[in-house]
Order: sequence, then C-alpha cells, then structure tokens
Amino acid sequence: GAACQIAPTLFRMLGCKVTTLNAQPDGFFPARSPALEAESLQPLCRIVEQLDADLGIAYDGDGDRMVAVNENGALAPLDQILAAYASHMVKKHKGGTVVTTVEASMCFERMVESYGGKVVRTKVGDVSVAVAMKQHRAIFGGEPCGAWIHPQHHFCPDGILSSVLLLGTLEEKGTTLSSFVSEAPQYPVLRKNVACSNEIKSMAMEKIEKLWPSLFPKIKEKLTIDGICLTLRNGRILIRPSGTEPLIRLTAEAESIKEAEEIIQQCVKLAKRIVREMI
Repeated sequence: GAACQIAPTLFRMLGCKVTTLNAQPDGFFPARSPALEAESLQPLCRIVEQLDADLGIAYDGDGDRMVAVNENGALAPLDQILAAYASHMVKKHKGGTVVTTVEASMCFERMVESYGGKVVRTKVGDVSVAVAMKQHRAIFGGEPCGAWIHPQHHFCPDGILSSVLLLGTLEEKGTTLSSFVSEAPQYPVLRKNVACSNEIKSMAMEKIEKLWPSLFPKIKEKLTIDGICLTLRNGRILIRPSGTEPLIRLTAEAESIKEAEEIIQQCVKLAKRIVREMI
C-alpha cells in the first residue's frame, strides 16, 4: 500500500534492520487485505517470531493506521496499546488532555487518569478526534483501530509516524512491546446486535435513553455524542444505531466476564422489548 516505500526507508535511516512483506505499490493488494484484520496479519506474526524480531508493524492501504506485533509474534491489543501510549504521553508531559472515541475501552481512563491526565471522548471517526484535540489542546488522540494523531507534528492520523514514535518510546523506556502494552489492563468486552428497522431507529434510541435509569440507577457518566454511552460503577455500556444495517449495536465492558454478561443481557432485553413494541 501507500506506506510500502516510505516506511522501510525511514526505519533504515533510523538504524533499524528491516524485513519487508508485501511491499509493492499495488492498489489491488494481491497479498493481503488492505484492512488491518487479525486473520490477514497472521503471516506477519509468524515471521516476527521466526526472525526473532523486536516487533512487527502493519499498515492499512492508505497508511493512516497501523497495528503492532510484539516480540512473541502476537498482535498487540488495539485498546491496550492505545491506552499505554496515551498514558506514556501524559506522564511525559506531566499531565494533559488526551482524546479518544466512545468505542475505546475503559482502560483508557484507568491508564491516563492514573498519571494525572484527562480524557475527552468524541464520536467515532478520526475527524471528530482531531476537532476535539484542537478544541481541548490535547497532547495526543486516537481510535482503537490504529489511527493515532500526534498534534506536535500534525492533526491527521499517520500510521508511519505512529510506528516511528512507538518504536522511539520502547527504546526510550528500554522495554519490549509486550511489557509496554501489559501496563494497560484488559477487560472483557461483549458485543450484541438487535434487529431494528431504519425507520424506527431514532425513536427506539430515544425510548432506550429514557428507560436507562430503570436498569442502572447508579450511572457515573452519560454521553450522547454518538449513540448512548454509560459509565457504571463496574463497567460501561455503549449502544449505537448502525449506520449501514438495520441494527442497534450494543457493547458491554466490565471488570469481569460475569458483570459484562449481566450488563449486556439487561440491555439486549430492554432494546428488544422496545423494538417489539414499536413494530
């Protein structure tokens, strides 16, 4: 893709020993999907392990996103690596604001706030993240899809820049990628879809919002910037209408799988009842 010539050249200029895979500027992407999917990245994972490399980097087709493979040949979880890097930036700046979307894990707050930072959440999409970063003078922002924004350089997601800065951070800290990412907690996440025709989506969402308090009387925070996102005592729930399918999507996250199951079961039951009553 777009990063196939610039990224290897840049890493070699920085003194890295580089092995490239699928490094041809072919817009038909004959070797793997241009999307950063776990299945299509398995060859990279195997080669990192076989070569005993320090890490591997994969870019999407246009190079604005990146994912990393640790020294053991495992993909770094996207939420955890984002939270780990955000907290590193907060610690480095002795505070500051970082921006992410409503879809990011609650580990983002846990990591950033532990170093005295502040988290601002936005609608899904790197444009929303960039706008919020400018408004809040954030020191870093990103989405858990591998799109990171570094305002010290510019306000666009940049996979090549992100990978270079990530490598620099590992060198600065004298640590491996797996150790760096392990600093961020990983919580159970469950996802469910509820069928809902496009004609009644907005009305269904309004009814769901009105009835939330009956399910969760102790809501710590509610965001309605992109669907409905509730922060609870022991987890969080995000409910968003699909923009492409007749579905309402629900995502629950909690400190234990049992708590996540309880949260999402209650929400699915409520959403199904509301949709059924509106048909």
